[in-house]
Amino acid sequence: MTKQEEIRERQAELEHEQWIVWAKAITPELNDILYKLPEGSIEADGLARRLERWASLFKPYAELTEEQKDQDRVWADKTLAGLHSQGVVIKVNRELPKSEFEPRDERTRKIFKSHRVGIMMGAEMMRVKFIEAGWRATEPLI
Repeated sequence: MTKQEEIRERQAELEHEQWIVWAKAITPELNDILYKLPEGSIEADGLARRLERWASLFKPYAELTEEQKDQDRVWADKTLAGLHSQGVVIKVNRELPKSEFEPRDERTRKIFKSHRVGIMMGAEMMRVKFIEAGWRATEPLI
């Protein structure tokens, strides 16, 4: 898997996690609506099927089928395209001056050392003081 594919998969995983939080937040309201609808109506049946389908997707991204993951990948692509359209490019292994960030503990120091990241935004360089492992690319995202 290329670095760009790794980033896309991680973003798709985050999109799925975000969707779960949103869907679980509105499920109680939808259940209230469901119980107010006439039993056996097209609306009630459709909403019941949707809630059942959602419940089956309340699981980690890794446990989804490829078809289900593709739905999250669509949103990951939109996010990455939006970043790219703003000139954001993620690069790794760029040496940042030590004065920019001095980790206080050994664990953070090790993570930072192995995952130094610079983000280019147009002609302006923004320095990232710390990004946890998992966001690595050597070329533009898209």
